[in-house]
Parts: sequence; C-alpha cells; structure tokens
Amino acid sequence: MRNFIHHGIFCMVLLCAFTATSLQAQVLNKPEPADNPNLPGNSVWTAACASADFNEYFVNFTWNPPLVASDNEFVLELSDANGDFDSPRELARVADKNTNFDFNFEFSIPTDVQGDNYKFRVISTNPSKTSLESDTFSMYYIGYNDPILISKDGSGTIPPGGRIALCAGESLNLATHNVPDAENYSFNWYRSGTPLSEQSNSLDVVDSGMYYVEIDYGVNCSGSANTLSNTIEVVAVPPLNVTISAAGNTSLCTGDSVMLNANINEPTYEYTWFQNNIAITAPTLGASSFLVDASISDFEGEYHVAVKGDEPCAEISNAINITNAGVFDVDLVNETELIILPGQTKTLEVTTTAGSPVYQWYKDGTPISDATNATITINDVGSYYVQVSQSGGSCAASPIDSDTTTVALPVAFEF
Repeated sequence: MRNFIHHGIFCMVLLCAFTATSLQAQVLNKPEPADNPNLPGNSVWTAACASADFNEYFVNFTWNPPLVASDNEFVLELSDANGDFDSPRELARVADKNTNFDFNFEFSIPTDVQGDNYKFRVISTNPSKTSLESDTFSMYYIGYNDPILISKDGSGTIPPGGRIALCAGESLNLATHNVPDAENYSFNWYRSGTPLSEQSNSLDVVDSGMYYVEIDYGVNCSGSANTLSNTIEVVAVPPLNVTISAAGNTSLCTGDSVMLNANINEPTYEYTWFQNNIAITAPTLGASSFLVDASISDFEGEYHVAVKGDEPCAEISNAINITNAGVFDVDLVNETELIILPGQTKTLEVTTTAGSPVYQWYKDGTPISDATNATITINDVGSYYVQVSQSGGSCAASPIDSDTTTVALPVAFEF
C-alpha cells in the first residue's frame, strides 16, 4: 500500500514539474523596426529603401525567460514578397544574446527584394521556437536610381522635341533603353498623368498622349529613387482617306492610255505610285496623277498610290485593276486524251474570257460545219480543237486556238 502511495506522489511531482516548465517556456515576441544608431537623430524606419549607397537596418527583438541553452542561436528571417514563410530567408544570426532579453538585429536588404508585404520573424535553435510574425513592411532594393530614358522600340533615338506621330491604324512601342536588366524590375507607365496597367519596360501605344515611366519601388521609395523618365508626346495623325479613280476605261487596247487620279491633290504631299505592289515612281511632291500607257509592255496589273502628308505617315489608296482589252484566255474543260467506243458520243468544251467570242471547231485541221459553240458533241476519232475569236470590242485581237483533244478507239477489248 505504501509503495502505491509513494508511486502516486512521485508521478504528481513529475506532472507539477512539467507543468511549471511549460508555464515558464520562452516566449519570442514579434520583431519591430528599430532606430539606426549610426545615423544622427532618433528615427525608427517604417519602409526600407536600400541601395548600394545605403543598406543598413535594425530590428528590435525581445523574448521572455527562462533562459535558452548556452549553444542557442537567434536567427532573423524574412518572408517572401507576399508575407509567406514557406521559404524564409536568413538575414542575421547571433549566438551571444542568450542572456539578453532585449537586443537589436542588424541586417542588409537582399538586392532582389521588391515588394510591399514583407514580414520578419525570429527563431531560436535550442530550444526550437518561432516568434510571432511582424507587421508587413514595404521593402525595396533600389538597384537603378538614375533617370530613365525611353524611345521608340527602345532604339535609343529620342526624336526632336520628344514628339512621335502615330499613323492612322497603327501602333508604336515605347521602351526603356538605358536600364540594365530591365526584366528584373516592375515599371509604372503614365499617359498624361494617368497610370496605365503595363508593368514591363515596354509599352504598346495606340492613343495620343504624354507618355513617361518610372521603376516601381513602391509608394515610399519610388520618389526618392529619381527614376522618372523623359516624356514622349505621341500625336495621333488623322487618316487622309486617300482613294484613286480612273478617268476612262480600265480595259485598254495597245496604244491606249488612262489617267489615274488621287482624290487629294496637295503640292507639298509626297506621292509614290505602285503597280502590283512594286513602286514604279520615286516619291514625288504633288504627283497626284499617273498615266497608264498601254503601248508599254506589261502595263496590265493593279495600281495604287501611297501618299505622305505633313506627318511621316504614308497612307495607301485603293487599287484599280488595268487589263489588256486585246488579250483573252481559252481553257479546255475536258481531258486532252479521250477513248471512244463505236456508237458512243463525247462532249468537248472550252471556256474563254473573250468579249463576244466566236467559235470554230476543227477536226484533223479541217473546220467542222456548224460547230460554232463553246461545246461540241463528237462520235468519231480524231484530233479536235476550237479557234476562238473576239468580235467587236474596243480593239482587234488575234484568234486563239485551244489545246487539242485526241479521241481514239480502245487498243483492245477485254472479255
């Protein structure tokens, strides 16, 4: 009986000892920003704007007894930009503060830190404990702190007066050209003072406005970084609405001509005429008309004009198709070799682009009587073709023979 009582008393003593130890376990409080003792005055930081010229910060840390082990280390950790500690980053580690319940960590901001929601925490190694997380802080390492330069396509060429014309129906790209490793930064673009959504170092522009950019170092650090760029004025040029028309027939005979006229006739505008998308004139001031001369070989084709006005925008007109009235095509519809059986008939046919065509079919070089249509029905072997002439029209044209159709009997019959 006495052994049982003694055993129970011993267990209660152990339980009380464990409870007392638990009640007296270390408490690691959340770290707080602290004053920098190496700077004049007494000012606790509220946002960190670090750079190569300055990168020295302090946080204050307190903890409650009992004492930690003599080999304990306190480690200051930084979260990711979203305040998460899934992969914490060590900023500082101390091993000589195991009897100091109130001390400061000194640390530097890593060069890739960019964000507004960073947190701190402190861990102890023996015993293994984690402090409460700190409040969120805006923290940026200012890797680039000179005025940005922007230009069209990032070419480095800034136009006189910073003005770029935006041609009708087109867009242009503005980009930085003096920021190393620009892909590592987020940017704030503005159009006439209004923030835009683009955050890369380039911007596609489709509207008029005054455009400029800065690196996004957050609300607290962007101003002190002094990265605000030059301003590019983009001016949208209204369309000229250029069209051309023909002052006459567009189907020409040899020796004929027709004048093509643009609807805009300005002596100070540049006109470049094209045939089948190939320039056939040099850019010429005031050349709002072009004469198509059918006495020149290969005059047929599609013609248009490009007009450049006061702004450096070339506007393209509609196209006009000029054809040769004395030229037409004849195409054979059926195959060129046909087999015919005794008592069987075959139909031969052609198509043509001739105006008012006249047909004459031939068999073995001899005209076939009354065979004057686009089709003919035959029942005999031989070589057949049709000669097509163009009657009427504005100019004479030479007759054209179709391809020959050879009609033959089978070489043998299979039973």
